[in-house]
Amino acid sequence: MPIDSRTFRSTVTNEEKSKQLRQGTLIASVGVLFMAFAGIFFPQPMLAKWGLVIFFFCFVCLAGLLPYRRLTKLESKPDEIVVMGGDVIQYWSGGKKILAISQKNIAAMSYYCHGIRIQLKCEKQATLFFPHFSKRSFEEIVDLVEK
Repeated sequence: MPIDSRTFRSTVTNEEKSKQLRQGTLIASVGVLFMAFAGIFFPQPMLAKWGLVIFFFCFVCLAGLLPYRRLTKLESKPDEIVVMGGDVIQYWSGGKKILAISQKNIAAMSYYCHGIRIQLKCEKQATLFFPHFSKRSFEEIVDLVEK
């Protein structure tokens, strides 16, 4: 008899993407403007001494767009939570199974900051957080696990 499973995919809202794009563009613009300013107004002896440092600073500023890139990648290939028969919860990221949690090892589940938080039963307090899942997905997962 096949095991009944249900798959829930992560979601990225447009407001999350636009916020990350604005922040990343602002940070990257600082880097580009500083590099242009340094290239135009700094004298050549100063650039000979500090040019490499300025370049790396500007390169780090351009990395401000990485969170936006991660969100667009997550949007095209979403993470998944698979509930298998209400007994096991699997987390898949990038098409690979990252972990599997038995229902009997879960102490509590809650929805927190656009994601699902799972507290595990163990001697040390262990909490797992799965970002970018909707509240509706969380409620359906809870219903399946509690059956």
